Parts: sequence; structure tokens; C-alpha cells
Amino acid sequence: MDFLDGMFYTFHGIINTVGSDTMIRYATIKDADAIYELICELEETAFDKDIFFMHYKRNLKDDKFIYMVDENSGVIAFGSIYFHYPLHHCAKIAEIEELCVKQTHQHQGIGSKMFTALCTSAKEKGALQVELSCNKTRQIAHAFYKKQGMMQQHDKFTYPLGKEQK
Repeated sequence: MDFLDGMFYTFHGIINTVGSDTMIRYATIKDADAIYELICELEETAFDKDIFFMHYKRNLKDDKFIYMVDENSGVIAFGSIYFHYPLHHCAKIAEIEELCVKQTHQHQGIGSKMFTALCTSAKEKGALQVELSCNKTRQIAHAFYKKQGMMQQHDKFTYPLGKEQK
């Protein structure tokens, strides 16, 4: 089954899962605190809130970013996509920057729904494909993405330019 095959419908920025009480919608400035907590949980660190909120506000205004939240009595999941136009593709590419679900809500299909919502949005915005990078230590996440139909075709290399990175 195609992962975009009718599992979601879009209406004015809200994506509801068919037959579910889960609602995936576009994130707003009001979601900043909840998203901060999710990202800190994902990265197992506490980021500087002022810097985090500065980047969050800037990215919300930039049409190259899409932030989505899964709301079920509070924000329980977050996903983001960044759009870019690499010359080696000669096309618009969507890159999932973050996809996280509160630990208390994992293994309930929420991550799959968020992944599908992100991909649906990327397709609607004309992206050729969706890519993502995932820390090599997150083997459970690797299995999750493969289960969603993603193929591991590249390795990503990083080079720190300043502050010590994880």
C-alpha cells in the first residue's frame, strides 16, 4: 500500500487521521514550549530556551519549513520538514529534520501517522522525494523509518565548526 494512499485528508492546515481521535495540525507559536520539551527529550539534553525559541520563531515564518504537531489532550508528537533545491537533484527535496513522539505515547502508531502527514504535505508542496538523517546510535528509529518504506542509501558526515557537538 502506498503510504500516501488516503490515510489522511487536508483541510485548512489540519490533517485528521481517518477513524482516529488523533489530530495532526500545523504548529503555531503557542506550541513552542511543548515542542521544546519534545526536542530536549529526543536529544536527551536541555537546550538554551532563548536560542531555541529564537530559531523556532524564525523558522515558523520561513516557508521552507513546515512544523506539525499531533495533538491529543496536549502536544504529544512533533515533526518538521525543510525544503531545499540541491543541484544534484534538479528538483525540490523535502528533508525531515525532526520527528519525535513523547516516550509515554510511543508504539501506538503516532509516529507512523506523523511520518505520513509530513510526506503528504511534502508531496502537496511539490517535493520529488523525502530524505532524512538519523543518528547512527538510534537503531530503533532506523527500523521505524525502514518500516515506513524509506531506503538507507547514503551516509551523512558532519564536521564540527565551534561548540562541542554530540
